[in-house]
Amino acid sequence: MHTSVTLTAEEFKLIHNGLCRLRSTTEILSNVLNTKVLDRLLAAQKNIEVGLKNAYKQEDQDYTEKSDHYEAIKADRGFKSDWSVFSVADLLQPHKYTGTKNLIYRSHWGAGEIVVPVEGQSWVDLWTAADKAINASGDDHHIFVEGFKVEGDNLELRTGS
Repeated sequence: MHTSVTLTAEEFKLIHNGLCRLRSTTEILSNVLNTKVLDRLLAAQKNIEVGLKNAYKQEDQDYTEKSDHYEAIKADRGFKSDWSVFSVADLLQPHKYTGTKNLIYRSHWGAGEIVVPVEGQSWVDLWTAADKAINASGDDHHIFVEGFKVEGDNLELRTGS
């Protein structure tokens, strides 16, 4: 092949997961298969690994850039929570949940439902509301902001540990 290809994140994920399954299967069958067959599987596995080397490097760079951005905002704003929505590259950009009024936090170890107004249209404004809700919950374990679910003109906060 003499062309450059671009993979979507989903395609990359599928290939990566396929490679992981190939590694696992090859390891399981290593004492069962004929040596020539095993060598062919290992060679195919190595080809995929070499082919994905640059993609893994790009993924690592993207992760590092986003993590550095998130950590800088966390430090600047004094947040106690951590941002884990890695599909968002720039927290200062407008979020996709226009028209939402409140952030609702139910899934926590604290008592009751917590409602915090969403003040602003950027991703960092959502994080601000999420951080307030997490702090109000008293739950020091589930501090990772992992997503939001639209409920009318409100957002339900999804967290993890």
